[in-house]
Amino acid sequence: TEQGLPSRQVQSLAQDFEGRLWIGTVNGLVRFDGHEFVGYPARLEQSNALASTSVEALAIDAAGQVWVATEGGRLARWRPDSDDFERVDLAPAQAEQLEVWALATLDQRIFVGTYGAGLLELDAAGRLLRRYAVPAAIGGPHVLDLLAVDGALWVITLERHLLHFDVDSGAFAEVMAAPGQALT
Repeated sequence: TEQGLPSRQVQSLAQDFEGRLWIGTVNGLVRFDGHEFVGYPARLEQSNALASTSVEALAIDAAGQVWVATEGGRLARWRPDSDDFERVDLAPAQAEQLEVWALATLDQRIFVGTYGAGLLELDAAGRLLRRYAVPAAIGGPHVLDLLAVDGALWVITLERHLLHFDVDSGAFAEVMAAPGQALT
């Protein structure tokens, strides 16, 4: 666009600790510092670049690292010293290709919401710690969105179920309330 975005179709936003806005679009990632846009084009053949142009999700972890999920189940972490990306291999998580739909960070961990493979937990280096299957009765294996707030992880499934995920026990609980009642 004229303003500096690679596309008018924005899919994700995040703000890093220095106040920069990261904007993920269907045609690439940009960083905005309040004055100018810096673009990060995808280059499949270069291991230090994003592997796909379509940015599906963004997250900033406790150390200020920017995590980027792109189309095709690709995950990358921004390296500020070299202003490029380190790709994170999610292959151990699932035999078939993953689709990453959501990212959230909580307590030095990165949670990855996927289409078909449930919820993945990574350490701060991007290594797979655990895979959690969402029970079919409360939403199934497709995690549409994630939100980490005050030590809690909230999950929305493709079937539009709202779940609370207990990070200590690894258990999911559906959150339901009748109109006018408190959530349980």
